[in-house]
Amino acid sequence: MLYGANSSGKTALLRGLRFFYRKGEIGGVAPAESVAWQREFGSWADVVRDGNLDNSVLTGVRCQDAGTKASELTLRWRWHPPSMGLEEISLSSAQLSVSAIRHANETFSWRIENDALLDHIRNLSDADSRVVLQSFLRTPEFPAFAYLRYHSPELQVIGERLTASAHALQRMMQGMLWLGPIRSLPPRMGTVTGEAEIALDSAGGRVYEILHTCQDARDFAAHWLRELQLASEYLSVGKLTPGAVFLPRLKTPDSAEFVSVCDVGTGVGQVLPVLAALWLAPEGATVLLEQPEMHLHPAVEAGLADLFLKVAEERNLQLIVESHSEYLLARLQRRMAEAEQPLANPDDLKIYFCENHPEGAKAKLLETDEYGHILNWPEGFFGDTMGDMIALEKARLAREQKKAASA
Repeated sequence: MLYGANSSGKTALLRGLRFFYRKGEIGGVAPAESVAWQREFGSWADVVRDGNLDNSVLTGVRCQDAGTKASELTLRWRWHPPSMGLEEISLSSAQLSVSAIRHANETFSWRIENDALLDHIRNLSDADSRVVLQSFLRTPEFPAFAYLRYHSPELQVIGERLTASAHALQRMMQGMLWLGPIRSLPPRMGTVTGEAEIALDSAGGRVYEILHTCQDARDFAAHWLRELQLASEYLSVGKLTPGAVFLPRLKTPDSAEFVSVCDVGTGVGQVLPVLAALWLAPEGATVLLEQPEMHLHPAVEAGLADLFLKVAEERNLQLIVESHSEYLLARLQRRMAEAEQPLANPDDLKIYFCENHPEGAKAKLLETDEYGHILNWPEGFFGDTMGDMIALEKARLAREQKKAASA
């Protein structure tokens, strides 16, 4: 969970993950030439701090597959005209720390914090070392890590770790799904395209075609609409043939008639893309959700907490949620205190508070105990509610005193 004031850095942190994802998705295409990249990130000057092209972008991820030891993979990108290029890859674990660096003059070097491993690296010929470094510093797939294993058992350890971390990173990028904070308004009618796979974009577009053409997705959405008390039934009227027109309709809890999704509260149309994103995400995927509580009643905002905990457990999803909802947080804290939800515990549920500092945005981990109490509650977390209550009481007393004096 990511909390913080407006412009506190939450979006920038999520953009870092998107940067990871887009770099893998675009592949060998230079981002400066990619329309998709420019639409989301702008120019490289828009990406780096202060627009200074001499600055670099550093991104990192902690990788751990079943049966493997945890390691941290860090990548640094820098502007290499006419586009940005990968400048450094570092792998750190309890056993080793190794980095490969690409210099401005197109030379390459290793940095290893282990004397024994450093000796083995020195035994690589200049040509072999350059091939390894050059190949995995120029592509997002890191294909040459396994090349190390043929030189010595010690280098095989590095190659296997790098390969495992790279594969974990690839899986994370390929399975990442992002839903932005501004979602499309529902249509009164839609048209079946006939595409075999329908992707959900960041604005939740085409969610109604997904719900129309897939019974399982429709059942999932209908179930959670009932759980959240937003609708009692969901129905999509129309044929499934390409070009056919369909009508997304639902029943509100207090109505016996189906109505168009356009004719109910805006919140329903905003939460349906959230439900679709959670259903579409493959098992083990990472899902980025920005302000899922948009246009929802406080009771429904709280209900989102139960949705997230349940689906994350059942589908083994990693959810990264940016929110301003006090009700969502309060429900999560309650579930931690009740200790009935497997993921409602301080190890699996992390809450961060983002703050802007002169040196940049920082995300502070809020420490929680097993009862859901936040032990380092930040100042101004949800505004000055207590200050408002005190001011309200003072105003009431002042007006009563004024009335009494004039009586």
